[in-house]
Amino acid sequence: MPVGFRYPSSLAQKLEQRGISFEEVQRVLETGKEAVAHSDRKGKVAVFPYNAYRRGRWFEEKEVRVIYREDPDGWLFVFTAIARYGRFS
Repeated sequence: MPVGFRYPSSLAQKLEQRGISFEEVQRVLETGKEAVAHSDRKGKVAVFPYNAYRRGRWFEEKEVRVIYREDPDGWLFVFTAIARYGRFS
């Protein structure tokens, strides 16, 4: 079980731009499905209800993909998180 997660200082700004909260990142890490990632990185993805407008368009769901690595000390280092909006289920 991971201790928690760490991230680069630039991630907070990127999450805000992409419409992703830190709570969603944590939920993806805890309950998301395994996803493809490159090199020594891992990925997880989860779909959340959205039902809101984003940039002038209505979307029912938001898919959040988190790319991370597991550090030897038990922490997860989050490289990035990406959101797609639409209908996924």
